[in-house]
Amino acid sequence: MPKPNIYFASSISGADSKDHENAGIISKQLQQHGRVMTELIGNPDIHAIEAKNMANGVNIAHRDLGWLADSDVMVADITNGSIGVGKEIGFALDARRIPVLAIHKKGKKVSQMVDKFKHPLLTNVEYENSEDLETQVDGFFGDLNVLGTLRPNLILCDGIDGSGKGVVSKAIGDFFSRGQSDVFDVTEFSKKEGHIPSWDDVKSNFPEGGALLVAEPTYCGIGKIIREELIKKGSNHDVMSVAQAYSLDRAILFDRLVGPAIESGITVVMDRGVFATQVYQPVQGEMFEGYDSEYILGMVRGLPGNQREMDYVPGLILLPDVDPKIAMERLGNRSKDDNALFEESNFQNRIADVYASRRIEKWYTRRGSKIVHLPQKEGEGPIVTRKRTIAAYEKYLDHIEG
Repeated sequence: MPKPNIYFASSISGADSKDHENAGIISKQLQQHGRVMTELIGNPDIHAIEAKNMANGVNIAHRDLGWLADSDVMVADITNGSIGVGKEIGFALDARRIPVLAIHKKGKKVSQMVDKFKHPLLTNVEYENSEDLETQVDGFFGDLNVLGTLRPNLILCDGIDGSGKGVVSKAIGDFFSRGQSDVFDVTEFSKKEGHIPSWDDVKSNFPEGGALLVAEPTYCGIGKIIREELIKKGSNHDVMSVAQAYSLDRAILFDRLVGPAIESGITVVMDRGVFATQVYQPVQGEMFEGYDSEYILGMVRGLPGNQREMDYVPGLILLPDVDPKIAMERLGNRSKDDNALFEESNFQNRIADVYASRRIEKWYTRRGSKIVHLPQKEGEGPIVTRKRTIAAYEKYLDHIEG
């Protein structure tokens, strides 16, 4: 059973040696419940360590924002007042939207903005000694589920624009068709009917199982606005407006159709998903608006529609790998309904770097997703990609059935 990433926050500059010792005790206690991203806070030599880090060029704010973006829960020692800790709590609650446990020693005067602040994700407790602390922490983590649920029947196809992810998703649909299973293409339906069907609308198409093919953004409603306005080349919409639109589009898609389909046991094959948002929007915010990419990553992971989808952890993620130059050539040779601002070489090179770093993959592998890269060489066409896709999917089926 995977354990959560924990962001532990405590005053550093305003703390004395006794406080650092206490932080070490708390950090050690938290390690029983998950991976403490900020384990160094419990180190008595933290000032010297951080001074060396900064001297070596480490951007502390960028690093800590990355840790917070990757965390599933936050624990904050608010015994000593700290502007930094207060800001981290605010980010965790209202941007990242993860549960926060705020703890302090009994009898200590603490900030009313935290101690008396009411928020559904915030738990405030005080403790007298280490035994009491252990009881409070154990109680908080008791029934906490922040990692979502692994769904073997959810298949995600993703990658840079022009990588062939559409070929990959359709190859799996063809696999089902050849096996005499029913396949329903939501994109084709939406383009024709102008709306996203509900599960009740389509479930009769699957008397004996089958596959549901979906794409993000969708081709109607919010998805159509995204394609035709928000990400159209020449548009000037800020990164969070775009991210919020994507979040709302997938919230509707998952509430109306994908969630119930998965729960019913139907295989859902997605051409793009929230995985891509975690790649594209941080780069968009960094390149076009000057944001710290880790800050945007934390923000988009906290959007309600994104969290809705992230509760469904894909059993298999297929990532076609292709040189950005080849991808750009493909984009230039095909007609598209939308003319996306992201389809520009410098942007795609940066996007390719993020995919290659496997930064986002770690979030999924920690939750049990199997990730398969599908390499593509120059001159190889869609037939090769389809063969590799089917081989990967058959191997995955053997894995989950064996």
